Amino acid sequence: MPTVLWVLGEPCIGKTTLIRAFLPPPVALIDTDGWPRFSASGDNVAVGTYRGAEADGPRVNKCQAIAALSWWKAHLFGYRLLLLEGDAFMTEDILAKTYGCDRRLLLLEGLHLARSRRYLRGLTRGGSEVVESRRNSERFAINFPGPVAKLHPDLPVEVLVKSVRSFLDAPWSNG
Repeated sequence: MPTVLWVLGEPCIGKTTLIRAFLPPPVALIDTDGWPRFSASGDNVAVGTYRGAEADGPRVNKCQAIAALSWWKAHLFGYRLLLLEGDAFMTEDILAKTYGCDRRLLLLEGLHLARSRRYLRGLTRGGSEVVESRRNSERFAINFPGPVAKLHPDLPVEVLVKSVRSFLDAPWSNG
């Protein structure tokens, strides 16, 4: 049974960077004749494009996220780890499609770090959008039906990956 890892947090907190670390080159793009698109490397697959470009990420809305999970179940269920990034995957429908899998959630936290990263990138997202994203992630984590880990992504990505691997390897039983 595959593990599904939600990687959540506010914009510019480091979600995409962390997912890229689990998809080392060469990364195969799996096209489904449009959206959704998947990126795969080794035993890991992620919804979205993760090849080191600035615009990497899932780039899906909630309806496309549900379609992505249906496609994953039908065609890519053999991968050991499915990585899901962002708000579009925080729905009951997505949870239902992953029922029976080892479900885990990683919540990246760091208000000042994310704010400074947005500033350095010249992103002008409104404060209410950022606050809403942070609150939605926190709310989803509280009600999540599996283990939840909180990380502050100010450490080198190699250290973060080691922590996440330990989290993924930790035993868990939801029964």
